[in-house]
Amino acid sequence: MKIILVMSVVLLIIISNFISSIAVTSAEDNSCNDAYRLLSEDKVDEAISILDEKLSIDGKDVVAISMLGEAYRKKRNHNKALKLLNMAISADPKYPISYLYKGKLYFSMQIFEEVQEEFNLFLENAKPLAESAENRAFYVKCLHDIGTIYFELKRYDDFRAILDR
Repeated sequence: MKIILVMSVVLLIIISNFISSIAVTSAEDNSCNDAYRLLSEDKVDEAISILDEKLSIDGKDVVAISMLGEAYRKKRNHNKALKLLNMAISADPKYPISYLYKGKLYFSMQIFEEVQEEFNLFLENAKPLAESAENRAFYVKCLHDIGTIYFELKRYDDFRAILDR
């Protein structure tokens, strides 16, 4: 009887820890979603605060590092943005959004020859994103951002190629 009671307590502890880890993971995922929403609403300082807090918990979170780079691009702190985006790419060279943000950064900095290279790296690495029904709308938004920049650069063939995707 005592063995069953002890095993029940151990099982409850394991289940409780598992549920807590899911809640923490969910809260962490929501923090990036919240930061993305805030960036979309141009509430950059609020997004930076959320991302800084997330990175204080997990300093290697590539999504948060990339978004923080995008936030600093929006604040026109190009050096800090570039440093963060290079850090994200070093940590995970297959994460496509870092390349998207870096291409947008180069466009902001008017280093136009680098823009296409970064966008090509985004497209190379974005195949899983493009194929995921869950992420399809986000992928299309990324293509829209790239297309808009190509259009502004008068790179109409590249713009048309983006539309064809």
